[in-house]
Amino acid sequence: MPPAVGDILHLNAPIEAWNADGTADAVPDLTGAWITDAEAITGRRRGRCSFEGCPNMAEVGGHVWVRSIGCVIAPICRPCNSPRNMARRQGGGSRLRANIEVFQTHMTEGMRNAPRRFAQEPRRELRRRCERCDVDISDRPPNHTVCLNCFHGDRGRARHDIYDYGHRAYGFATPQSRNARSCMSCGTDISDRPPNHTVCLRCYRQFS
Repeated sequence: MPPAVGDILHLNAPIEAWNADGTADAVPDLTGAWITDAEAITGRRRGRCSFEGCPNMAEVGGHVWVRSIGCVIAPICRPCNSPRNMARRQGGGSRLRANIEVFQTHMTEGMRNAPRRFAQEPRRELRRRCERCDVDISDRPPNHTVCLNCFHGDRGRARHDIYDYGHRAYGFATPQSRNARSCMSCGTDISDRPPNHTVCLRCYRQFS
């Protein structure tokens, strides 16, 4: 079972992690400061920064994205918490060290919608964008084609969606917005077929 918000996680081994983006709207739940929330929830006093290899003492409770786990609060130093610290961005190779405790926290709207900052900007041809709203989704799983907001907005809608490739997005187009197309062999309307189709399914099967 995946960890829930508020769960305390003991890290037995180093694990890849980076600073979360868009955390300005996150508000501490208990004490008014994330570092004291971390101390109250885990029962541990702050010590050395949670990032592996950092010798500084922890000063803040940082929102850190841990691979395969999600967003946690970890006691870290101010230099490691800085958005200008390239080593603490995704792809920078940073890890949380072993034998520390962090606690799971929820993602805010700001985190979901924030542009992702990478240690090295992905090559343009490798970037992926939401097919509906054009938000960068390079950090989402490879099989995802829309951002989380668009995905949740589509839940419950009818599945007879019409793809509109002209606007680099897919949506629920009306008949007036489609370009009428006919089968090159029999003249049947194929407006609801993908743009690269030139014949209807029946004619395609006959030719095959």
